[in-house]
Amino acid sequence: ESSGHIVQTLSVSGATQRSNIRVGFVDNDDPFSAIDENGVKSGYAYEYLQYLAYYASWRYEYVYGDFSTLYNQLRNGEIDMLLHVFKLEEDVDNLYFSDYPMGSESVFLFVKPENTSVIQNSLKTIEGKTVAVASNFYGLPFLKTWLRHNNLSCKLVMYDTEEEAIDAFERGFVDMLFYSDTHCNLDWIPLSRIAAFDYYIA
Repeated sequence: ESSGHIVQTLSVSGATQRSNIRVGFVDNDDPFSAIDENGVKSGYAYEYLQYLAYYASWRYEYVYGDFSTLYNQLRNGEIDMLLHVFKLEEDVDNLYFSDYPMGSESVFLFVKPENTSVIQNSLKTIEGKTVAVASNFYGLPFLKTWLRHNNLSCKLVMYDTEEEAIDAFERGFVDMLFYSDTHCNLDWIPLSRIAAFDYYIA
């Protein structure tokens, strides 16, 4: 332990045979991970990687793509490491995970500041509203459970991708967005936290 940080133990398959570790990097264009027009990487994910490299004497070969593609490459052994991975039951025996989570992510119902019909911490104002959500978003089952538990009825408008759901929300086609706080726009107003999850390096 150094400077208040915990150096995590992580086995990187095949990395000892190569000079570089193939690490997946997602350009989310947000405070978690981003790449600017000059190709300069930034964000919490990038800083975390640099911290690990310093203590473990690692060198990286970056592989770029969307998370789903990189996650499949990790599972297939095409890359060695990926950040922001949840411990799914089907992967616990197939992937190596860091001993400690690198962070925790919460999923919220978000509303735009100009939408005054929905009031923060007032559940009754959510009733009957429309919610944009990606059809494969990991938090969707938790939202459905939360709505049932609170006897609320909302119309879930399903989109093929997170980008499409965000676009519909930003353009005012729906009242709310169901999304994570890790990648959210800081101008959005979080209404209610639905669930929280630890994420790891794998």
